[in-house]
Formats: sequence, structure tokens, C-alpha cells
Amino acid sequence: MSDPLLPLATWLGTYLLHSTVLFGIAWAIDRWRWLRSPALRELLWRAAMVGALVTATAQSAGVAARAPMASWLPFTPRTLPLAVAREVGAADAATFGAAIAADAAIAAVATSAASEPALPAPRPTDSAGAGNRAGSSGQWMSLRLPRLIAALWIAGAALLILRLAAHGWRTRRDLAGRTPGDAALRRELASICDTQRRSVPALSVTAAIAGPVALPNGEIVLPPWVSVQLDVRQRRAVLAHELAHQVRRDPQWLVLTLALDALLWLQPLHRLARRRLGALAELEADAWAARLLCDPRALAESLAACAERLFATRTALWSAGMVTGSRHDCPLLERIDRLLKGSAMTHPKSTWPARAGALAVLSAGIFLLPGCGPAGFGQIGGGSSTSISISDDGDTRMSVRRAGYSMRMDSDGEVTFTADESDVATLSAGGTFSLTEKSGGVEHVYKVKSPGDTLERTFFRDGDEVVPDAEARQWLAAALPRMFRESGLDADARVGRLLARGGPELVLAEVDLAVSDHAKSTYLGKLLGTVQLDAQQFERALASAAKLGSDHELRTALELGLATQELDGARVTALLATAQQLGSDFELRSLLERVAPRGGDPEVAAAYLTATRELDSDFERRTAIVALLDGARLDGAGLAEVLDLASGMGSDFEKRTVLELVAGSVAADPDLNRRYRDVARGMSDFERGEALRALDDAMSI
Repeated sequence: MSDPLLPLATWLGTYLLHSTVLFGIAWAIDRWRWLRSPALRELLWRAAMVGALVTATAQSAGVAARAPMASWLPFTPRTLPLAVAREVGAADAATFGAAIAADAAIAAVATSAASEPALPAPRPTDSAGAGNRAGSSGQWMSLRLPRLIAALWIAGAALLILRLAAHGWRTRRDLAGRTPGDAALRRELASICDTQRRSVPALSVTAAIAGPVALPNGEIVLPPWVSVQLDVRQRRAVLAHELAHQVRRDPQWLVLTLALDALLWLQPLHRLARRRLGALAELEADAWAARLLCDPRALAESLAACAERLFATRTALWSAGMVTGSRHDCPLLERIDRLLKGSAMTHPKSTWPARAGALAVLSAGIFLLPGCGPAGFGQIGGGSSTSISISDDGDTRMSVRRAGYSMRMDSDGEVTFTADESDVATLSAGGTFSLTEKSGGVEHVYKVKSPGDTLERTFFRDGDEVVPDAEARQWLAAALPRMFRESGLDADARVGRLLARGGPELVLAEVDLAVSDHAKSTYLGKLLGTVQLDAQQFERALASAAKLGSDHELRTALELGLATQELDGARVTALLATAQQLGSDFELRSLLERVAPRGGDPEVAAAYLTATRELDSDFERRTAIVALLDGARLDGAGLAEVLDLASGMGSDFEKRTVLELVAGSVAADPDLNRRYRDVARGMSDFERGEALRALDDAMSI
């Protein structure tokens, strides 16, 4: 069953990155006035707010892959053509630490099974401790932290949404006593709307507010003092200003910004964006009204009158552009100053080229902005991750990161390794190979170039080139096996090398030391497909397979065992016992269908039906039972077990299907016949009738 919290955490991390970048760009351009027009700056802030949602969703949903430059950040998995990215669990990280300490045991196996000298066991390095520390201290962060963050985010968003809803309810309650505006105000508003050929919005008056507001429902609400203390010019200016807000849909944008601020409360820059959008909306509404009435002074006078009341009783929700603050924040004084100078009437609008440019930038941002993958949370707390990329021409990149440890391999060209895996054996002409490992604060680098017929080898330690001394070669002899264990790269050739050195025992030892499920499953698959294992070796292979955390990898390994090994009933039974660890009904049922043709063996059939009990899905259970009945003839004990399995099904249709299949086999046995009818008794009338009819037909033959 999929975990919805991890994708949510991944999306949230990506959104926080994207929104921080986009809001930062908008703030810098707005702060330094690189765009003079308030309309263009408003477009910039709106694009940043909505664009971050679009780019984060597109990346997280896999609609668009990030370009390589967007994968530079350490918490971003690399994704290139034919890339396979795998997250390594903290338990696997612990296995990595144990792998280094167990190199001596592998060497001993090779010595006893092969005539050639075994690779000297490298001494454990600091990376062993790093691996173990990553396994223990990183587990909580890499596996639970993202889910905890997502859960806290949801809880916080729910509380803030409730708070916003309560604020909206209080606002509706405060405005419930408003009355329609007087005839003079309605005539003035109608005359303004006529000049713009727009419908006249609802107009009301209430003493519950200190200044005019435009509501999201399209209504304009005025305080009583507008009619009493302002002259005709000033009243028209106020009405034109509020009408501008409705024309521009500023109230709806305000609701959107408030909702995003509550839903995405982990991004504090939403508050900055809301304030700037409110201030810029006021500037644009001023400009719209001033151009319409050709009387900016009247609007400035009405703003001054409004300020006298708003300074005393401010409502931040409805008067973002009227609040006090620095001059850069576009407070009331700047608005009045712009109106008196006439500059508010000269700013251009945001034209379609500007909007097209913003859309183009956001489209590029989908590919270029950095993203947060599941591996990123492991990096926060010392978790572990492995990323592998293989291009069309065979170039390979591998990157491993965990707390206190990192490894990176870059290979351009075809590369092979020595039999003891202590060095690079061959490299195609013009190719390069580079291996970097950092552990315990020490960085080792090994580079190989093939400019011609010879290989040029270079060692580096902490950035300085060093001679290939015993310490450097000892590090390389230990690092190359670690590279294979981390990634499963070069599995075909490596299994061949291991078989030549130490037989199946050495390969099985490496399976246990491999870090990722992918590497373990790959080695097991290559081993099973290459040699026939004896009973003891097959038992050990099953034990290694049982350690796989991935249901898909476990099912793949077990299917390979069925397809390639000569198995007797005892081995198939042992395989089915291992299969019961599969948590996915689909994976278990798929494996059981492969075993079904062997169900003629009573021992295998009993183990098959025992494994079938692990299937919770009625569909998957019925499918597995049908496969067994089609492939084998069951004895009385097997048929009784099938009836017991059918009785546990919740779906009458699936239950009836199974009963109809066994009706002919149980009809002549009184005990099974009675059990059949007991199972049918609890079904719906139609399904029970069909099942009993099948039994009666079988008894009449």
C-alpha cells in the first residue's frame, strides 16, 4: 500500500525551494525598481505565487524531468536518460558498514574455493563506522522525518484554514447589518459604470467598517462618513477606486493569497507576497480611477480623509494598501504623493508580451529549478541515497551519499576490472574512469585515462596527487567492491569473477553484503541463472532473498529460482515459505501462479494454500486458487483447505466462482459436500443458488 505522506513531503520540499527562488527574484526586482511599472511588478509577484505551484507540481508528478543543472544540489537525485534512481534505506546503510568489516571473511571463502590467491582483506576504514552511524542515526530522518513534516504541515494547514474560516464568519457577521446605499450614491456609481459600459455592482453602507472595501462577491461597501463628509468629486473618486478593485478582481486575489498563506504556512514569504500584492493593487486601482475621472486630486483628498479613520482602526485584511509603513512599502503618503504629481496616470499596463515572458520563464523553471526528491530528506538527517544514471552510449554515473560518507563514480567508455577487483583492467580508447570516496573527513580519488594503448592512473588524497603507494592501493582494493555493492553495476561480469574465485558461496556472501535491494536481487538473479545450487546453497539463497525489502525484487528473485533451478518438493515448499514475506497481494499472487503447475505434489499444494492465506484481496485469492485448481488435482485435504479459504472471502461472486470449480471434486465426499453447503449458506440468494446448482449437477452425474 502506498504511503501518501512521502509524496506530499516531496512536493512540499520542492514547492518551498521553487517558491523561495521565485519570491526572491520578485522581491529583488521590486526592491530595486528594475521594473518601474507597478502593473509589471504586480504581474511578477502573481507569477511567482502561482508559478511555484505549477513548477513544483509538474516536477513532483513527473510531468517534466529536471535538467542536469537542476540536480546539482546534494538532496536532488540525478536523473539522466535511462536513469535509474533508487533510495537506499537506513537498514541497508548499516549493511554497508558491516560489508567493510566482512571483507576478510569473503577473502577466506575465496581462498578455500579457488586456486588463485585471494585478495588481501583491507583493514576496516572509517567509512565502516560512517556506514553504521548512517544506519542508526539516519533511519529516523530518512524514513520518518518526511512523513512527520507532511503530517505537521497538514495539521497546521487545517488549523489555519479553520482560523481563516472563522475570520470570514466574523466578517460576514459584522457586515450583516449593512443597508443599501442611498439614491445619490447609486446614481454616481451608475454614471461611472456607464462610461465604462460595465454592470453596476451592489452598493451598501455600514458603520462596522472604517473605510471603503470591495468584497469578493462583487459588492462595494462604504462607511456612512463617505456620504456625509465628502463632496461629490471625492465621493466619485472613492467609488471609482473601489470599482477598479472589482474590475481587476483584487478581492478574489486577496482571498487566494490568504488561502495559500494558510495552506502553505511553512513558506513565510507568502506574507511578504500578500503585502506587496495588496500595495501594488492599491496603486493600480488609484491609477485606474485617476485615468477614468481625470481628477487625481479628488482621489488624493478622499484618501487623506480615509487615512484619518484607518490609522485609528485598521483592518489589515481589507486595507493592505492603506497601512502605515516605510515609504518603499507604498503606504498612503506615497499614494497621495503620486496622485498629486500625476504620475499615477502615466504607468503602462501589463501587456501580453510581459505575460508571455512570464509564462516562458515559468515553463523553463519547470526544467531548471532545483527539486527535492525522497533522498533529500535522508540528507537532512544523515540518511542514505544512491543514484545511478546510464546514458544511451554507455556512460555511467553513480552517486552515493550518507552522513559522513559519499562515493561517486564516473565512467566514459567501456571499462573492465581485474579478477580480484583491485584495479581497472581495461578502458576503451579515449575513455575515462573516476572514483571518489570521502569518509571520516578524508577524500580519496582514483582517475584512469586511456589516451592510447596504455592506461594513465592517478591517485589523489584530499585534493593532492599522491604516489600509488600501498595505502592508496589498499584503499582502491576496498573501494571498488564497495562501489559494486552499492550499485549492482557490472553484475554479469562481477558474478563471473566471483564464481571463478570462490564459487556460489562467494557470490552469496556478496549478496548479503550488497547495500541496495536492486544489487542484491541482481546478484541473486545472475547466480541462479548461471549455476545449479545444491540444497545448502539454495537454502542460503532463500535466506538472502528473504532480506530484500522490496516486494518486487523478492518476487523477481524467487521467480528466477523457479525458472532456472531444478527443484524438488522440499525446495519449492521452502521457496513458498519465503514468499509469505511478500506484503503485496499482487506480487504474491503472481509468484503463486508460477508455482501452480507443481501443485500435484501434496506437500507443494499444502504450502501453496498456506501462502494463499496471506492474500487479503478476494480477487487475488480467487485467482491464485483457480490457478492451482487448473494446474493440479488436489486430494481431500487440499480440497478442504480450498473450501476454508473460500469461506474467508468477503465477495460472494469470488466465493461462488471457487465453489463452482470444486463442485465436481467434492460431490462424492460427504464431509466435503457438507462443508461446501456450509460455505454457500452465508452467500446472497442468487450466488448461493448458483453454487448449490453446480453441486447438485455434479452429484447427478
